[in-house]
Amino acid sequence: MAGRWCSVRAWLAVLLPAIVTAGAVTAGAAMADEPRFIVPVDCDMGLVCAIQQHVDRDPGQGIADFAGGRLTYDGHDGTDFRVRDRVDMARGVPVVAAAAGTVLRVRDGEADIEGRARDAAIAADRMAGNGVVIDHGDGWETQYSHLRQDSIAVIPGQRVAAGDVLGLVGQSGFADFPHVHFAVRHNGQAIDPFGQDQQSDLWDDSADAVLGYRGGGILNLGFTPNPPRMEGVERGVYSTTELPSTIDAIIVWTALFGVRVGDRIDLVLSDPDGGVVVSQAITVERDRASQLYFAGRRKPDGDWQPGLYLLTVRFDRPAGVMPARQEERSARLVVTP
Repeated sequence: MAGRWCSVRAWLAVLLPAIVTAGAVTAGAAMADEPRFIVPVDCDMGLVCAIQQHVDRDPGQGIADFAGGRLTYDGHDGTDFRVRDRVDMARGVPVVAAAAGTVLRVRDGEADIEGRARDAAIAADRMAGNGVVIDHGDGWETQYSHLRQDSIAVIPGQRVAAGDVLGLVGQSGFADFPHVHFAVRHNGQAIDPFGQDQQSDLWDDSADAVLGYRGGGILNLGFTPNPPRMEGVERGVYSTTELPSTIDAIIVWTALFGVRVGDRIDLVLSDPDGGVVVSQAITVERDRASQLYFAGRRKPDGDWQPGLYLLTVRFDRPAGVMPARQEERSARLVVTP
């Protein structure tokens, strides 16, 4: 399962030896005078960034996020803010302090590792990778894990304001995708900042405005002349926006997160005249933390018609699969003579 080792507990023994977590509680169950947090990443939520995993609110072996959905995994004690791929990561997406406080601990120098090479390369006490811990007073702390190597911009003892840059989104430690694992604790107890609703959560108004629950949806989409793989999607190698008219095939793809049984995904590619080149409807048969779908067409007799092609991806979660929602994204491809 994506991100299954993203919990900060393995890092606590090194950075915070006095703290013991004992399962997440809701923000509404926390003490009064709790802090209010801004979004801990400086990016376009819903386009460049998305929440792929929430805190697991099920006290047993099952899973449940704060909205009653399944956008989490067993024991997950933070919120994972991800970027689309390693191209976004390389461009640099700032991780910022969610509230004012004092930097307690930092760690940097851990490599951003992807794929199977990571499994043997990371020690048990380095699974959270590079990160920062901030003390907000009255027993409140936040932790930011998996930051990009050599990006940490603060030092222990430094005072930070909400919005100050701490580092960059990365894939250090045991991370299945580029993201920051944002954890909130009060007196050592993991807290879910989403609470039960907007009246009991720990987000400020600016965060509430952009952190509406998605429960799953479109991460990215694009074009390639060859069948894509999820590893390539994560690396951003299928990001072409131009292909020659002599290309043997045009394949369209979309990567999604949090798909549920019964979700429907439609991929439609239109040619410069509006004619349908590819039309593929998929009904999800298995819950997945992340999933890649693609469809394509071989070159017709002669070459492809030069001009602008439009890919439309529609995500439809029907009523009865919580929460029902629809989403549509598009991308353009120029076919050159």
